[in-house]
Amino acid sequence: MSAQPAAGTATPAHPGTTPPANPVDRVLGDLHARIGGEPLTGAVADYIPELSTADPSTFGIALATVQGDVHEVGDTAVPFTIQSISKMVLYGMALEDRGREAVAEVVGVEPSGEAFNSIRLHPERSTPLNPMVNAGAIATTGLVQGADPGERLARILATFERYTGRVAEVDERVYRSESETGHRNRAIAHLLRNFSVIGGDPDDVLDVYFRQCSILVTCRDLAVMGATLANRGVNPITGARALAEEHVPSVLSVMATCGMYDFAGQWLHDIGLPAKSGVAGGILAVLPGQFGVGTLSPPLDAVGNSVRGIRVCRALSEELGLHLLDPPRPGVAARGTAPAPAASRRRRTGAAEDALEGASQRILRQRPQGDLTFAAAAAIARSLGESCPDGGSVVLDLSAVSRVDGAGAAILCALGDTLAARGVHLLVCGAADHPRLGAEIERRADAGDAAEIDVRGDAEEALEWCEDRLLGQLGVIEDAAVPLGSGELCRRMSPEEVADLRAALEDVAFAAGEVMIAEGSPSDHLLVIGSGRASVTTTRDDGSRVRVLTIGPGMFTGEVGLIDGGPRSATVVADTPVTAHRLTREGLARLSDDPALRTRTLLLLNVAESLSGHLRRATALLAAGSA
Repeated sequence: MSAQPAAGTATPAHPGTTPPANPVDRVLGDLHARIGGEPLTGAVADYIPELSTADPSTFGIALATVQGDVHEVGDTAVPFTIQSISKMVLYGMALEDRGREAVAEVVGVEPSGEAFNSIRLHPERSTPLNPMVNAGAIATTGLVQGADPGERLARILATFERYTGRVAEVDERVYRSESETGHRNRAIAHLLRNFSVIGGDPDDVLDVYFRQCSILVTCRDLAVMGATLANRGVNPITGARALAEEHVPSVLSVMATCGMYDFAGQWLHDIGLPAKSGVAGGILAVLPGQFGVGTLSPPLDAVGNSVRGIRVCRALSEELGLHLLDPPRPGVAARGTAPAPAASRRRRTGAAEDALEGASQRILRQRPQGDLTFAAAAAIARSLGESCPDGGSVVLDLSAVSRVDGAGAAILCALGDTLAARGVHLLVCGAADHPRLGAEIERRADAGDAAEIDVRGDAEEALEWCEDRLLGQLGVIEDAAVPLGSGELCRRMSPEEVADLRAALEDVAFAAGEVMIAEGSPSDHLLVIGSGRASVTTTRDDGSRVRVLTIGPGMFTGEVGLIDGGPRSATVVADTPVTAHRLTREGLARLSDDPALRTRTLLLLNVAESLSGHLRRATALLAAGSA
């Protein structure tokens, strides 16, 4: 069988090319380029003559998630025969057809520590040691129900179709090559018949075994098969059940301990993923609950495993922290998987507020919870990529994330790159609490490939920055000084009423960082901002301070205390140099309130509207989880 790249096959990623649109694709592309650039070692299998025709340079990686997303790079559409990877499918079929106890009477689950074609049987029961070596696979093939070899093979092909989601077929050339040269397997089959491990004609069982090993698959198929096992036996793309859920743990357990032949122990120790290899160069690996991986590279090592396939799985496990025995807690996206438009606590001028409201979809916030694993990070990357328009901003708030593992960190960095290619700015908040993310950002910077991630202290700061950026894109100028008559306190006032108010005000100025109003101080005035910007903060129960909102030109603060006379409930600090007008309680009392000049009435009405707006805004922030 010739292993030539099929039409439409993805090509490897190379430095200097446009990054893939999806961050998972970028991670796989970088891995493919790195491993594909290493010197090619190993040898293509030739004990089955037809396998020796494979192109040794063929190299593909595919990854399928339990959400049904498939990511591919390299020669993922090149067909090849599944060989020993079929053994895990047949073991599952035997469990479904006969039950666990009946299968256990025929084949064990202990690692053999020997080559895949070992003839050694259990010293007392004379049964194969496990279903992942040839003897065990021949035995489980004999357990698959069917009136004759043809019906048995038809059931096997139908099962493969449920695993892969496409029609399964046998490569007749490889089948004939295996059948004509499979003398050792014939010896194994007759030995099993001698001990009554298989019944009937051993050549019938062996013929089905040769054919099932010759079923054609692609690298993508292997990934989808792995994702099906990761998804408790259900194909995540088609929704078809390929294996009863109760038998999935048995299949994965035997793959973990026996799937890589006499390298199985080292594999489980170092890589920690249930896996199965085949001598055509394929490897299928599974991270339960998250994804399946399929690799293709024909050159094999001394024990019959793909050299590059092992390198891929080792890199994924070590660099992304995917070892099965180091499990994370489930990562859950807060309030659904879709990010939502968000606003900061900064109050804006009317023109700015209108502009931001009209373009609200260009600033999105997502706040995941739990552990940020591969699956959770991939889901976030997909939802953000689909939701945020080109040129927008994304705030990823990690404040409720308990842990970012290596896979999550790598995908977040790749997400920054892919979003940046579309002009989208990614701001990540709370990164300081997650050392794996910090280490990944630092590693990339040291390698001269700085991640396109803007690390911020908190989501409020990030959202305000995004709003400033958006206003700049829209050409809205906000920080210009606002005359008294154009401000919020003078809405609906006539020029005469504004003049009446102006006569009652005192001009004041504050340096950047200066306290304009102190929490707990007497409430004897309000301030109208003429120019500059200030933050209103209050004290939490734990003694820390939190910003309530930011105000700017044309806005006022301190109105509640002026009306009720109680102690100040918040502190106001100048963020920039500020000029303001001060209205004291005495000045308020001097304002006119006759029918011709209703300054006092209109001022109190404007204050009431402002308080109502504060309440509505606080309610909206609470509803959005931003308060």
